[in-house]
Amino acid sequence: MGGPRVRALIAGGVAAGLAVAGCGDQGYDSLDRGDRLLATGEAEAALAEYRLARRQEGPETEVLLRLAHGYAQEGEVGTALQHYRQLLEQDSSWRYQAAMDLTDAARQALDRHGRDRMARTLDPIVDLGMGLVPRDLRLELARHHVERQAFDRALPLLLSVVGEGPDPGSRTHYMTARADQQLGGCRQALPHFERYLQDEEGGTGGRGGARWHYGSCLYDVAQADWRAGRGEEALERVERLVELGSPRTLMDRAHFLRGDLLADAGRRDEALEAFRQVLRLNPTRSSPLARSAQERVREIRYEETTSPDTVSPPPEDPR
Repeated sequence: MGGPRVRALIAGGVAAGLAVAGCGDQGYDSLDRGDRLLATGEAEAALAEYRLARRQEGPETEVLLRLAHGYAQEGEVGTALQHYRQLLEQDSSWRYQAAMDLTDAARQALDRHGRDRMARTLDPIVDLGMGLVPRDLRLELARHHVERQAFDRALPLLLSVVGEGPDPGSRTHYMTARADQQLGGCRQALPHFERYLQDEEGGTGGRGGARWHYGSCLYDVAQADWRAGRGEEALERVERLVELGSPRTLMDRAHFLRGDLLADAGRRDEALEAFRQVLRLNPTRSSPLARSAQERVREIRYEETTSPDTVSPPPEDPR
């Protein structure tokens, strides 16, 4: 991404780059000594020389670059970020170098300290541009934010992972679905829930919870479709919910909604059965929903007896 640029400046032939920057002799001497020390692995001594160059020359681009790069290599991410922010105010093209240094530091932090330290390193890079963070680290960062229920931070990362490269696996689709659901995007969550649930391997260790959340989203989206006049789509979703059977606490409402949709579609016999199923699920018939279902049954029966389509039985033969 930007590695060749910083290597060209910190390698042995750095003088030409510094001459362009206008550093004075003292600043150049300090930078040159720092470059040599860094090249031999003496990072602390190199940083001391770079700090000296900063005092001599001020926040010149090449000075800030070396300080940021050196601190990143040492794992002092907070200090590296401070210098990179100053550097990017002067020249935003160095964001690629910043991303490369800090993603390297993030990998080390993940291996040594876990996702918390990695997240502190990567979040500022995400703010500079999602594409600056490698796909595997975006997924690790998304997992970190999901675990902490920071779904607004997790969802863009998850969508970027799902939307590029090979399929990331059913667990990633499940995280995407839950993030969408938590942020009010049940419609967007449905295909991700379905991808997770159709994968037998993905169903282990949490399929019941996924079915519960999927069913809740099916009900919410079916209701929204019905209110928007999309009866066929609503009926398709609520029938999928009834077949799923989860959440059980929604089943009576699901059958009631199915009954209304079937009645609107002119399928009165099926609607009657749907409302009767509500009554079966509420045997005491004391709930407001059960009383409403009884009223729907009476209405449909009345419509059947008064409908002009109803054929009267032939009169009995008086003989």
